[in-house]
Amino acid sequence: MFRFNSKSTFRVYMLLIVFSFVLISGCSTNEPEHSAQKVMSIDEEKLKQLETMNMLANEMYQKTTEENYIEARDILLKLSEQLAELNYDGLTSIEGIQALSSSIVNAKRNFNSVNMSKEDALISSAKIHLAIDALSHQKEPMWLQYYSVLNSDLEELQKSVQLSEVEKANGLLETFKKHYGLIRPAMIINREPEHIEQLDSYIIFLQNNISDVSKKENINTAVEGMILFMNELFLRDETSGVIPFEKEQDVFSWIISIGTIIVSVLFYAGWRRYDYEKTHVVSVRK
Repeated sequence: MFRFNSKSTFRVYMLLIVFSFVLISGCSTNEPEHSAQKVMSIDEEKLKQLETMNMLANEMYQKTTEENYIEARDILLKLSEQLAELNYDGLTSIEGIQALSSSIVNAKRNFNSVNMSKEDALISSAKIHLAIDALSHQKEPMWLQYYSVLNSDLEELQKSVQLSEVEKANGLLETFKKHYGLIRPAMIINREPEHIEQLDSYIIFLQNNISDVSKKENINTAVEGMILFMNELFLRDETSGVIPFEKEQDVFSWIISIGTIIVSVLFYAGWRRYDYEKTHVVSVRK
């Protein structure tokens, strides 16, 4: 008849627990870098600069809504000077810098125009605000909030195409282009330029063919493709309609959860076994 040494048994369980912790630690130290969102690293000094500019851009937009165009223009000039001095290394791509610069130039042109409309002023201010926000809040930029507006535009457009309502479809396409144009500079800052170019190519195709009823199926396919592509650009989950974790991050979280459960079970089982064997003898038949 053999007897298990209770201390030896407890040591085995403790070793299993330590091994589990090592496994989890290995997973955490090898956490993958996330590239799908093109999130850049921002140092503290640069972050302060961006936050200051973000506040100025917000103030500029508020002044524009109040139709105080002179003060809004003065803030725009301050922003232009600060953006010219900003080091963009690690913030965005060359295309992103160009998109932001174009927004500033167009805004100056609008605010200096004698015939400037309130709509043009608001659009210019909003574009700059969204673009600067995209630089400073890369993980959760403000433009992501426009998903429902753009998705609704495309769904209405798709219905009109299916019903062969050419005139209405043309109007809806123009509405989508206006809404998309508002956030496009900000999107270029946070997304890969080729992805924005692909979305632009969809729009060009629709512009050239949407009035041709004989191409109804191709047009419908293009709109459907745009809806799916927008989901990818906005990192949407089709089932929940919310921004999900990236796949790598989701798997990592799942591994940590499972590892924690394993450690808890092993610790409890080890303690119970040790407590039991202090007062009991386990026999094993040959």
